[in-house]
Amino acid sequence: MRMSHNSHSPLAHHSVTADVVSPLQDLLYSAQNAWLVHRKAFADRRAVARAEAELSALDDLLLADMGISRSTIHAAVTGNL
Repeated sequence: MRMSHNSHSPLAHHSVTADVVSPLQDLLYSAQNAWLVHRKAFADRRAVARAEAELSALDDLLLADMGISRSTIHAAVTGNL
């Protein structure tokens, strides 16, 4: 007994769906990873800006007591001092 090919069968549709869904899943996964990386970078830049603002609000004598001058605040915050 021979079975006819039915293009509406779940198996025939599955291979097409898998061919389409897998690349879409990869694309969404990549986009999610890119978003997380950019979100972390943004948060890191905000943290640096906040720390620089706090140090900039201190007077020169207090900065000197910590071994920092106004011109080295950015380097001190980013760990490049």
